[in-house]
Amino acid sequence: MKSIFFKGIAALGIISLTSCSSTEWSMKELKTVEGFDIPESMIHDKTSDLVYVSNIETSTAGFWENDGKSFITEMKVDGGITKKHWLNSTSSNKLNALKGLTILDGYLYFTDNAELKRCRLSDPTKVETFTLPKAQKLNDLATDGRSILVSDTGQGVIYRFFPSGKHTIIKAPKAVNGVTYADGNYYAVSFGEHEIYELDVTGKEEPKAFGLATHFSNLDGIEVLEDGTFIISDLSGHSVYSVSPDRKKVKKLAEPKKYDLRIKASPEG
Repeated sequence: MKSIFFKGIAALGIISLTSCSSTEWSMKELKTVEGFDIPESMIHDKTSDLVYVSNIETSTAGFWENDGKSFITEMKVDGGITKKHWLNSTSSNKLNALKGLTILDGYLYFTDNAELKRCRLSDPTKVETFTLPKAQKLNDLATDGRSILVSDTGQGVIYRFFPSGKHTIIKAPKAVNGVTYADGNYYAVSFGEHEIYELDVTGKEEPKAFGLATHFSNLDGIEVLEDGTFIISDLSGHSVYSVSPDRKKVKKLAEPKKYDLRIKASPEG
């Protein structure tokens, strides 16, 4: 069994994902955790077995506002909050509408509107900022173990950022949102095109659509399970889907309508 976390306006839903066969999955809600402020993304740190949650924190639905109000929460995989403001916005270190999260080499990376930032998991007091040229609306993050994939929903591109500070650009669909890596391949979903894509890491080829757009409304999150099954969240469709490894079979797993359906952490349950 795997635990999947979904975001809501002030709560997270912890939902179990179980398999009856190699590719047949089902879901059920385990727990609702209150006390967040528009949680947007979450990531599981396997070393500490803790989960980090980005909170946009806005009273005006300004999901891309530079208002200096955002924060990151630390919690246990069972939903217990250990530090609500593990990293908080201050006058000297402003955080804005934090969204995507990922972990690489002991650093927690996170998107702050048009900037990519990181801090050490062992010491969140020092935040480093990286500026990516022409960045507009940096959204989701993923890692391949060497670099960080950063989706820019505004431009419709993905930056491949290296810890050295260098980067390349990968072609992506319009309004690209969720991005992930699995078994040497890169995948993304488009919020506007409501489709799933395989990406070319060299940046030369156009993204390849799965051809499943008729099943979805506005795609938000994507993860790939060990057996190759894709788990997709549909924001306005209020649904979670599985897509078979051969990319032909789509199955609705759940309709947790009280959540906004942002998939990000999949710790072993």
